[in-house]
Amino acid sequence: MRKILIEKYNMQMPQVSNPNFNYYIKEVVRLAGIDEKIKITHKRGNKIIEETRPK
Repeated sequence: MRKILIEKYNMQMPQVSNPNFNYYIKEVVRLAGIDEKIKITHKRGNKIIEETRPK
């Protein structure tokens, strides 16, 4: 499969912009079923802020 893709693009992979790459990664993770929640902690000034976001 890889050989077919490499030959299709003449031995060079196509360039992907950063926003598009991020979108594609999120889509792959969604299709893989990775949807657990994680807790993110950061400081803003003297306050510690905890957020729960999807992985």
